[in-house]
Amino acid sequence: MKSLLSLLLLSAIATAHAADPAAVLALFEKHCSECHSDGDETPTLTAGINLDNFLKDEDKIKSLLDRISRADAAKGRMPKSGKAGTPGYVAPLTKEEIALINAWAKGEAKPAATASNAPAASEPAKPAATEAKPDVVRAFIPLRTEIQAIAADLAKLDTALQPTTRYVTLTNLYNLRDKQGEVAESDSQLDIYRAAVSKLLNSISRAGRIAVPVAIDEAKTIFRFDLRDYALTARDWEDCV
Repeated sequence: MKSLLSLLLLSAIATAHAADPAAVLALFEKHCSECHSDGDETPTLTAGINLDNFLKDEDKIKSLLDRISRADAAKGRMPKSGKAGTPGYVAPLTKEEIALINAWAKGEAKPAATASNAPAASEPAKPAATEAKPDVVRAFIPLRTEIQAIAADLAKLDTALQPTTRYVTLTNLYNLRDKQGEVAESDSQLDIYRAAVSKLLNSISRAGRIAVPVAIDEAKTIFRFDLRDYALTARDWEDCV
């Protein structure tokens, strides 16, 4: 039922940045998979990575936490940096992302504030500032374009995969405008929704491992997934939507 799917999505959005495996895996996919996806690296950061096994290796976890916390120009910093201002440069993880990985590695809930951004004990807490809206102009994505993208993507798949392939879209949120006609959802808020898609699917999964849906469009508003990755049948999915 649509109401069930809506409730699951709201729950997923609310916890998308909690220290849960789906959010951590989505972060790894975003920042680390480019250098850790050819099978020569250990662990291989693809949709099939087993985060439970990763957590059991204390040396790898210790190395991970050390390297993501290094200064921008420090040797061995992850993601691989290069030099600021040069081609190929990759910015370090944000304080929030580092806090998420640290909380996951320690089996804790993600802290509401890290030591670096929490107010000093002697200072009164300041109200959270409203996030500034992006200055970029976000092109509206028509429904026809969305459908054409899905149809083209589906046509590229092996015919054996097509019956179990499904899509989830965030185009309505990407297109959303306020009363002044300006973009209503910031880019960082959309990233939360994207992480929530993965959490939503894994929350209804019957499989024993986490799977991450794949964005098929440049705006990352359309996500493809295979029902079999979540041990779901077509009827299971229809009951949700």
